[in-house]
Amino acid sequence: MKKKGLWPKWSSLALGVILIVSLTVVACGDEGEVIPKSTQASGLAARPTPTQASSTAETPTPTFWTSGGPSGGSVQSLAMAATNPDILYAGTIRGVFKTVDGGATWTKGGSTETLVRVIQVAPHNPDIVYAGTDDGIYKSEDGGSTWIHKRLPGARVNAIAIDPLEPNTLYAATGEPLKGYSSEIIGIFKSTDAGETWHEKLSRGHWAPERLDAVTTLLIDADNSSYIYAGVYDLRTGFQKSTDGGETWVSRRVNPNSSPWADSVDALAMTPAGFDPSVIYAIGYGGVYKSQDRGESWTLTNTPRYRALAFDPNSPNTVYVGTFALAILRDVNFYKSTDGGGAWLTKAEGLPALDASSIVIDPRNSAVYVGLENGVYKSTDGAESWNISSQGINETYIEGLAVDPTSSDTVFATVKGMGLARTTTGGTSWDYLAGPTTNLGAVTIDPQSPSTIWVGDGYHRDKEFYV
Repeated sequence: MKKKGLWPKWSSLALGVILIVSLTVVACGDEGEVIPKSTQASGLAARPTPTQASSTAETPTPTFWTSGGPSGGSVQSLAMAATNPDILYAGTIRGVFKTVDGGATWTKGGSTETLVRVIQVAPHNPDIVYAGTDDGIYKSEDGGSTWIHKRLPGARVNAIAIDPLEPNTLYAATGEPLKGYSSEIIGIFKSTDAGETWHEKLSRGHWAPERLDAVTTLLIDADNSSYIYAGVYDLRTGFQKSTDGGETWVSRRVNPNSSPWADSVDALAMTPAGFDPSVIYAIGYGGVYKSQDRGESWTLTNTPRYRALAFDPNSPNTVYVGTFALAILRDVNFYKSTDGGGAWLTKAEGLPALDASSIVIDPRNSAVYVGLENGVYKSTDGAESWNISSQGINETYIEGLAVDPTSSDTVFATVKGMGLARTTTGGTSWDYLAGPTTNLGAVTIDPQSPSTIWVGDGYHRDKEFYV
């Protein structure tokens, strides 16, 4: 949706600490059934009990909620099919979405209806998909239409890696930073039968320190899958390395001179297949680090706190990183290096100041996709410009809602990271209005002058309101 200059120039009014909460209450019955207005009453709902209902009256057909947009949602992970890069999967806070047209449109399959932290596609078959959740792994063999639950001893799955040479061999990383429990098996698990059974390969006291809280990311060498790398979160080391398919592991500190908290690793990436396999990048609390000897030693290249990392498969010196971005500071959230990490350029024009969770790149044309808290964005010019590509992902964070008193089909919504959206078709289509695009809060319409819209910006210290 494009922003349209449909409104006069917004003015900012500093009103001090003022909170406006606007609530529209709709009475609902079981499972989202809307109670007919004739059966609503002030105070407690006057829903008829079975003994009160007339035996001759027809049972009313339940009415359920349907999504009314705008498109978007909190994307936690992205994965691209190696055999057809137009097929991508997005893991969100409510399941998995799929596109078959390079992000132009998305559809939701019969997903898990749970937060999906990581998603991976089998390298030989785009219909075989694995999703990591807080309750183990889910597997689909039909392109996301149906899912089978594959439990793991460690509940929260942070990363999944598929052996590019043996697609039935998988690795899964589990645990929760700062919240690991002694009764939970936290570490790395391996399956050699496509997820049917799993075997512990690294855990507390087994090739890992006793204070291991989580394994956060996994990476397999595309040219030699005996080499496996893992980012971990504990108080002693941030990096684990195996040269024998996960049977044994050695620890390395990415930043030996830092405090333990700054050495934890959130993401790993290595040069594309066919290029120098000794070059690896790691990101975490300390910044972006580079190794040129398969993780034995590391050099800091940049210091902001990053979250996502990806190489351009057509250029081994081109690296993209996404950051944790605080909207309260209007942070930059995307950077690019074209010289192997020597210099980093800001490439966030057109991106809202929200966390960048995942980056994937099309090997055919180097188009870049990034998952943010409000949807998927795509760039076809090396991240010089971005366009939102979330049509069909309907999980937007709505901060405020107001209905025009003169037309119930006209609705205004403040959308996290996007600004103010308006529909005049009862939710069929939406446009974003020109004006403030920060994380807006409450929105209300002046009942005496419906052309006057008030919007609150509750994320900033000055507690601004716009009108």
